[in-house]
Amino acid sequence: MKFLTFVCQVMTIATIAILSTMVFADSEKGFNNDTPTQTYGGKITKDTPIDLAKAIALADSGSQQTILVEATVDSVCQKKGCWLSLEDTHSPVRVTFKDYGFFVPPTIKGRNVLVEGTIHKKTLSLAESKHYTQDAGGDPSLVTEPLVEYQMIAIAVETR
Repeated sequence: MKFLTFVCQVMTIATIAILSTMVFADSEKGFNNDTPTQTYGGKITKDTPIDLAKAIALADSGSQQTILVEATVDSVCQKKGCWLSLEDTHSPVRVTFKDYGFFVPPTIKGRNVLVEGTIHKKTLSLAESKHYTQDAGGDPSLVTEPLVEYQMIAIAVETR
């Protein structure tokens, strides 16, 4: 009986040592288990991302080419993750997902992302402006005029 107790104690200590080594090895490699890279939608196919200022310039020129943008998520639809907004010093870019085919979790707010898709400039109706403001957690009664925004239709989003 004493031998069995001794074997159980040794096995427990060995298991703790192995698990501790695995966790330490992951942290040494720079892995962050709280914020792993995740892809939503399709696979990213473009190699070189552009910044939002260049993407906005393309939208202003009327270009409909597929681009890859790297930016920080400013806000996410809090109801079901059906859109996100990217930070820019000039104008925010709202990202929706092609054919309503995928969503992103609200927890990616503040994360750096790669977004592949097309971008265009759009004037929203007053009802859309109020709806988007409410989805973002804002007060729709403060919206008194239609918003003009840049929109990107994404085929893939990858968190960094």
